[in-house]
Amino acid sequence: MIIISTVRVSESEDAKSSLGYVANPQRFNVAVTRARDPLIVVGQTTVLRKDTNWNALYQECKMNNCVVGDDENVTEK
Repeated sequence: MIIISTVRVSESEDAKSSLGYVANPQRFNVAVTRARDPLIVVGQTTVLRKDTNWNALYQECKMNNCVVGDDENVTEK
């Protein structure tokens, strides 16, 4: 089992919507391809879906009913 935390804490408004290192394609590839059993990703889907790779993973998981606690319909303050 692999658990990936994409949660970031920052006081900057720009940093809240920026993925930074989480958007690195090589890191994404290593993180999601190493799981042989369950892969658990913890993060804010509204932010992760801004990245092409994370969005593709999200769509695949959503299609297979593997998304828990989806914040897709949450309005940002």
